[in-house]
Amino acid sequence: YQRRVHGLLKRPVSDCEDNRVGFRPDLWQQHLLDIIDRDESVLACAPTSAGKTFISYYCMKKVLRASDDGLVIFVAPNMQLAHQVKADVYAHFRTKTFNKPGCTLYGEYSSVWENVETCQILITAPEFLQSLLTNLKTYTDISKRLQYLIIDEVHCIDELENGALWERLLMLIRCPFLALSATLGNIDEFHGWLTRVQAVVERHDREEHKDKAKRNYVVHKIPDGKVVTDITRWSDLQKYFVVPRTAEERAEWKNCRPPTSKELLASKACVPIHPCTLR
Repeated sequence: YQRRVHGLLKRPVSDCEDNRVGFRPDLWQQHLLDIIDRDESVLACAPTSAGKTFISYYCMKKVLRASDDGLVIFVAPNMQLAHQVKADVYAHFRTKTFNKPGCTLYGEYSSVWENVETCQILITAPEFLQSLLTNLKTYTDISKRLQYLIIDEVHCIDELENGALWERLLMLIRCPFLALSATLGNIDEFHGWLTRVQAVVERHDREEHKDKAKRNYVVHKIPDGKVVTDITRWSDLQKYFVVPRTAEERAEWKNCRPPTSKELLASKACVPIHPCTLR
């Protein structure tokens, strides 16, 4: 009803079409796409339903299109969410054809071992990722193929009190990462910790390659307070609240006989509510 009567709200989208995605991204989403295209790490914190999940699948699509060998590891906070992600991955990319025999689209490493050595998108949880990366046989193969690490609901690191575990894992992984959260309250502190961990990894990398790092170890954050100052979640529905101004208007509402929508909008009693929900 509200869509039909009042229409859709304007969103702060980019002025230009972006052929990388099938929609016109918000400015912060466009900045996120640019970071992934540069193969750099980023910590992104945006409200639920703000539109950050798409970047995970963009990252996967980028690796899948490049070759049949690249690997993306998606780390969900628990295996229940991991199974949901596995279904979404199949829905997004099931049409991919492989030129290399034996390759598979996705795999799972948990209590079961499913296509771990042949998949391009490996879905797991933190406790299983640790055993995977500390296994010398699997680590040697994975470290060569791994292009991106995606950490969903990254704020769960603090909730599970396994920061030391993640610090070890991030030091073992030499690829860029994408860390996503909707409820990370201390983004500056968390970003500082990630930056310090990556600085250690970069130092080791330079020692191994004669003072030449294999990649850029900078960790971006969104919002960064500069290019992206804040992220809002926009509703497609314009909402109002009613403040009856006269005794006649108050009587109509009290007797459950409100005016029609057109009459209500024409009156001063109808006040629009700002549609955004701030982070």
